[in-house]
Amino acid sequence: MTKENHITLNISSETDVLKSVVLGISDSMGKTPEIHQCYDPDSKYHVENKTYPKSKNISIELDGFLNILNKYNVEVLRPDNIHDLNQVFARDLGFVIKNRFIISNIITERSQEIPALE
Repeated sequence: MTKENHITLNISSETDVLKSVVLGISDSMGKTPEIHQCYDPDSKYHVENKTYPKSKNISIELDGFLNILNKYNVEVLRPDNIHDLNQVFARDLGFVIKNRFIISNIITERSQEIPALE
């Protein structure tokens, strides 16, 4: 995330009003992966059935979600784009407790996404 998107972390309740969230992007997802490159069952299913979503379709879904978040005055942060990398599920990479951002125990393939959140 660019410096203008810097936020001060302070989460003290997991049930409080959502104020800020990281929403993924589909700007440059690269080509449809091969089966051996899929690390989750849903991706494997869609690759096998030739229904793996295109970037433009995912963008429509993310834009719709963005509109809802904006409607409720949630600050939406987006990761910096990493060319040819699927960054749709950026929120899965970590979470905040009090003033600390904790990187989730993610699979190795997802670790390439972390620099985009810095």
